[in-house]
Amino acid sequence: CDVGQGDATLIRSAGQVALIDVGKDPDLVAKCLSRLGVSTVNLLVLTHFDMDHVGGLEGVLAKTNVQRALVTSFHDDRPGANFCRDQLTAWQVPTEEAGVGFYGSLGEFSWRVVSPHQGAPEAEDSNDGSITMLFDSPRVEVLTLADLGEKGQLRLAREQASWMPGDFFDKPLVLKVSHHGSADQYPEFIESLRPTLALVSVGAGNGYGHPTKQTLHLLRFAGAETLRTDRLGSIAIGFDIDGSRLQRSVSGPSLVGSSR
Repeated sequence: CDVGQGDATLIRSAGQVALIDVGKDPDLVAKCLSRLGVSTVNLLVLTHFDMDHVGGLEGVLAKTNVQRALVTSFHDDRPGANFCRDQLTAWQVPTEEAGVGFYGSLGEFSWRVVSPHQGAPEAEDSNDGSITMLFDSPRVEVLTLADLGEKGQLRLAREQASWMPGDFFDKPLVLKVSHHGSADQYPEFIESLRPTLALVSVGAGNGYGHPTKQTLHLLRFAGAETLRTDRLGSIAIGFDIDGSRLQRSVSGPSLVGSSR
């Protein structure tokens, strides 16, 4: 979903829906869910408590039935964390603090949390403690990196034998690029993944310089086709009629600037 300078990634399979982060603006994420006809969110993931990832929470809770929520197990007492906990409690959403070892299914996908470990003892800050997930299906892999930076990606690379399925490289990979395409990436890890498509959720004209030229070059070098919400608007990825090839469509860019 195009939510400006923020993240909101929706995965739908066999009528089930996961939503990873909700952007900053409740109206923007609510409009995206409405366009997609989503009334139930089976799995809501709030990767960490930066407001550009969780500020839109009320737009989701008020418009959909959220059946389960995962939040980071990184200790965080910032206002965004308290806001989320209060909202999830008020709407009586079953909520768990997630870490490595959490897994489940969503339609034809199986999913697992691959970072951080429970309690996030390895995390240096909230980005480092943001929930990273792998969605694995017979036809495609989806890896959502939240705002995980270079040090966290290095840990993922070291631990990949524990989370990467044996047929990982036999299927196309859709990569939700970390931190809106910031320069804080571990190049060897991204290159080793060989993503087919790289999604950058980013606001037009943002003041951070996202996505950076460095990261865009890295993605090209890794062989990925990069799709950006600041230029394309909301981005939909699915399969063609016979289910053998990924296809994509875009909504057209919205006029959402760096203030969102």
